[in-house]
Amino acid sequence: MFAPLLLGNILTDFRIVPTVKRNDAHSAMAIAFLAGLLKEGMPVPTADIDKLYKDLFPALAHQFMLEKALPAKLWDNKFERYGVQKAGAALVRVLLYCMKLGLAREVGQLLSNLASGADKMWIEIRQPLRCFDWFFLPFLKSLAEMLEANCTGVLDSPFQQLFQRILSTFVVRYVRTEPKPQKD
Repeated sequence: MFAPLLLGNILTDFRIVPTVKRNDAHSAMAIAFLAGLLKEGMPVPTADIDKLYKDLFPALAHQFMLEKALPAKLWDNKFERYGVQKAGAALVRVLLYCMKLGLAREVGQLLSNLASGADKMWIEIRQPLRCFDWFFLPFLKSLAEMLEANCTGVLDSPFQQLFQRILSTFVVRYVRTEPKPQKD
């Protein structure tokens, strides 16, 4: 069985794990739980963390929907920016740890679902540019930095596809054509 764990100020003996598994469609909760396991100084053996990731992440990756993790009402409140960016940073940590565990197929599934979310989010929210400004662009920057720091190759990987899909969606939706200079 797993050792007790201190998450924030809450001591748990992993009774939360079945709840996280039952609610894997609640992506934000699962990502926060998994990211919390990676905090420095956690009194949990690495083998237990690895076991939890291998148990929980495949279902999360399959069920992940950006619109559930970051619902539309969130984007209407300008004070939510910090929380959205914090969620993106947590997701980066979780993805890289999963890659280290050999869960590349599952990471690819989650990244595909995330890119699909980028395609859809601009339709579903009233402030679509916030989706890129608050989440996707900081997320991609953080992801690129972590991939570079960990010497993780991205060519022909789900990460490359994610960058291509999100940035092309951004360019198509928000970047205008270059103005033509007037002829004298």
